[in-house]
Amino acid sequence: SIWLDATSTGPYILMGKVLEKKGETELAVRALEHALAMDPNNPIPHHLLGEAYRELGKSEDAARELKIAEQLTESQNAKR
Repeated sequence: SIWLDATSTGPYILMGKVLEKKGETELAVRALEHALAMDPNNPIPHHLLGEAYRELGKSEDAARELKIAEQLTESQNAKR
């Protein structure tokens, strides 16, 4: 069992990455969705969720999440 800090998205993002690499894509999606619920303006879980949706054959969902990730990244880069 992995201890997860209920206030940080980092562990959920990491868990999503690990589960995706293990082929546990459905579980990865759940972890990444949890990260997004905690911080919807973080582009990383959007990007990883897009990749996971693509793996599951959910093209429209994948495109949506990847587009959001790109927009958030551009917005954050513009603020620097």
